[in-house]
Amino acid sequence: DDGLKDNEGFTPFHRAAQRGRRKVLELLCGRKVPLDDITRPDKRLVAGDTALLLTAKGGHKDAVKFLLSKGAVVRVYDKEGFTPFLRAAQGGFDEVVELMLSSGATIDEQVK
Repeated sequence: DDGLKDNEGFTPFHRAAQRGRRKVLELLCGRKVPLDDITRPDKRLVAGDTALLLTAKGGHKDAVKFLLSKGAVVRVYDKEGFTPFLRAAQGGFDEVVELMLSSGATIDEQVK
């Protein structure tokens, strides 16, 4: 629900993604969160991050895996021009990088 935001503009779904809380993401997906919040790149926070960008930045492998299984868009850019793959690589999160590559990211992605 877009009306449920904290003082930083995070929805409960996006906050759970940021913190890598897979079980909370599953619970919210089963109850209230429309699939659009996962699959549409325009469903972003004010900072420009999608749920997948948030989980990839934090190296939250299980949450990334869950979002990908629900159809999260891999080729999306944050406000600084980074994709989830690039953020995971930047953070040194090898397992997340592998998940991204197996889900359509390419090794030659560049900052936009």
